[in-house]
Amino acid sequence: MRYVCARDDPQTAQAYVTRIRDWCDVVPAETVWETAAEYKRDSTIALGDAFTLATAAAKNAPAYTGADGDFDGVDVTVKRFREQGV
Repeated sequence: MRYVCARDDPQTAQAYVTRIRDWCDVVPAETVWETAAEYKRDSTIALGDAFTLATAAAKNAPAYTGADGDFDGVDVTVKRFREQGV
């Protein structure tokens, strides 16, 4: 999100990032990178998606994704915010 907002206004973009970090329990990449690497190794998902799954696993929470079928069969609960094939 920051890189999109920063195209128009870097200061506002940073304010958004700060606000989001204050609202959420941020999981540092350093704590989930090994699990993310395992997801990446074992599937065809993008690296960012592997971190999404690793973070969801670490927090025992669902991973929110788009309609991508790449998440079928993973050991994390996946909630899609749009339907496949739409």
